[in-house]
Amino acid sequence: MTRTTLLIGLLGLLLVLPQGYTPAFAQDDKELRAQRSEAHKARSEERKQRNQDLSDAARELRDHARELEAAYKPEAQAIDTAYRLEEVRLRAEGAERVARAETEFQKEFTGAMFTQGAEPDAQRLQALEANARAYGERLFALKRQAAEEAHRARMQAEADKDRLRDSLDQKVLARAAELGLTRDYAPILARPIGGELTRQEEQWNQREEKEVAKIAERNAKLLAPYRNGQRLREWERTNAEEDFRLQWEEDAERQAITAQHSVYGMLLQPAQGEAAGQAFMERAAELAEQERLIQIRYQQIRQEKTIKRREEKKRILAS
Repeated sequence: MTRTTLLIGLLGLLLVLPQGYTPAFAQDDKELRAQRSEAHKARSEERKQRNQDLSDAARELRDHARELEAAYKPEAQAIDTAYRLEEVRLRAEGAERVARAETEFQKEFTGAMFTQGAEPDAQRLQALEANARAYGERLFALKRQAAEEAHRARMQAEADKDRLRDSLDQKVLARAAELGLTRDYAPILARPIGGELTRQEEQWNQREEKEVAKIAERNAKLLAPYRNGQRLREWERTNAEEDFRLQWEEDAERQAITAQHSVYGMLLQPAQGEAAGQAFMERAAELAEQERLIQIRYQQIRQEKTIKRREEKKRILAS
């Protein structure tokens, strides 16, 4: 059969078909398109409502957190005020103890320094250095005691404020759960109509999978400060304790050098003339170098801690 004959046959068939006749396959295709269109419309409305609900929930949670924060601030300020008053009292008491001891120790030290002749010899210098170390240690112990008392008061105040903040965080998280911000959202997926998904429906499903992942990420970011807050504050208090200890370890090493160095500072005053001599100047320079090396070593320790803590904080916030 030639192509021309086939075309003539098809035309003849169309002439004998009733007017308005639609083949069954075309009718089925039209119905499927209508069903898919309705399903797409329903999914779009559901997605729109979900996104609106999430937006409203996030806004309500922020408002709730601000209200809690407003109530927290006066209590935290009261703790800070009480601590500052306590700190002033403790530091004043510590300063009085140190001042009395400084006067007493200075008299003892000065008396020992000038009990012999104006020209110090090696044996006398050793005795003066020993006295200076003893004097420095006693004075340092009083200063450290005063600092520790103030530090304990500060850490107690920080712990009291952190307990208030912990309570605030738990209230925010409870409200977030009520608003649906802590649950996992299922994707709004297209279902096969007519036996299989169309290409557009497959693309919709792919976008939905990505969208619910983004929702989880946004909610996690919104809630992270409240979920990680307690752990982060405990970590910061631990760091404060470590910093205090490190500072006084450095001060302890440096004060021993400083006390000895003060001996040579006094001996090298103009009133002593040439008595100190080259040996005393060299010893003073050695002590100054030792103090500087101590400072450099602790500076390195602090810089290393800063780098490590930066990474630790990232891990806490990301958990």
